[in-house]
Amino acid sequence: MSMPRSTAPDIPVDEILKRLGRLGDELTGRGSLKTERWREAVLGTARHVFVPGYWVENGDSGWRWVDSSNLADRGAWLDAVYSNTTLVTDLRVQPARGGAPAHHVVTSSSTLPGLVVQMLEDLGAEPGQHVLEIGTGSGYSTALMCHALGEEYVTSVDIDAALVEAARGRLAEHGYRPHLAAADGELGLPGRAPYDHLIATCSVTAIPPVWIEQVHPGGTILTNLRGRLMQGAQVRLTMRADGSASGQFLPGYGSFMALRHDPTAPFDYRVVVDKDPGPVRTRSTTLDAAALLDDRAWGFVAQMHLPDLVVYPIDDAFGPGIEGVTADRSWFRAGVDPARAPGQRRVDQAGPRDIWDVLEAAHHEWELADRPRWERYGLTAAQGRTHFWLDEPSNVIVTRSSAQ
Repeated sequence: MSMPRSTAPDIPVDEILKRLGRLGDELTGRGSLKTERWREAVLGTARHVFVPGYWVENGDSGWRWVDSSNLADRGAWLDAVYSNTTLVTDLRVQPARGGAPAHHVVTSSSTLPGLVVQMLEDLGAEPGQHVLEIGTGSGYSTALMCHALGEEYVTSVDIDAALVEAARGRLAEHGYRPHLAAADGELGLPGRAPYDHLIATCSVTAIPPVWIEQVHPGGTILTNLRGRLMQGAQVRLTMRADGSASGQFLPGYGSFMALRHDPTAPFDYRVVVDKDPGPVRTRSTTLDAAALLDDRAWGFVAQMHLPDLVVYPIDDAFGPGIEGVTADRSWFRAGVDPARAPGQRRVDQAGPRDIWDVLEAAHHEWELADRPRWERYGLTAAQGRTHFWLDEPSNVIVTRSSAQ
């Protein structure tokens, strides 16, 4: 079993092993951890080395850093690190814009171990196969792959050079020296390609074409697909000899932070584009807009059609309802209008597209298909286009540019 040479801050190895054993048993009981190879990786990776501290929201006073330096925090830190919990490890300030005040945005985290190992199990990588990881983060998932596959077969990139260097030092404590690079994950890492597998611990709205180019035929791509409605799901694609990639979404909800292209700027879903001033078109609808916030399955389908749609609740002169905006400044406001017939809701919309009409049509098709969850959907990415389908590739629901 691999243990770091230093277990600072003076944590007895026996205590680490006991906590790792409990974590491994929990992940096995949940069904996330299935094979002995990945169980050994979990038991052999001291997570506290990769999460020396984390941020917690502290009510109205903002965020507070928790680590072992404060004796009052030491127990909470250690308990959190060895639990099946996502821990925030990096924050950035989002300047005021788009009507939102300046505020902190989470830019990196150590994802809950259960989701990490579930992804690694689903990826299907074997020892001796080359894997490209998009999103080094704390380095914890990188360490698991080094243990299970061999460090020489692991390549990992992150947009933030400081995170990469921190992860490099933590991995070295475990004796691992995989190939790490500070790079835009959307571009992969061509100098080390081709790869047998690609795994992304960040979310994208479409599969970057470069990823497909850098993975062997027969290899796999596993990533989180999520639009601005924040409804994410894992999709596992198999590379085909014709240069396309195809596969279905996996059961279970999973959501990651969006892939970023600028290390100095957070990706903030609260920042909204300006709205087209009009003319405003008003009509009635029977579709409940609140379902976009409350129903993950419907929200996921809506994202397939409008990946750039942002929605938020409103309660002003228009009345209680939902407002939605897309990147081209198209917008809608949908709510309940007491002056109209029961079940009828008022909709105002403006901009180059009637995006509420798009949602209505998509919702109608979704209901006709018996309101399927995301695991019945899949996608095929080829030649700069992404085709989303239901149950089988021939049943295409919507086609988008891979740039969306």
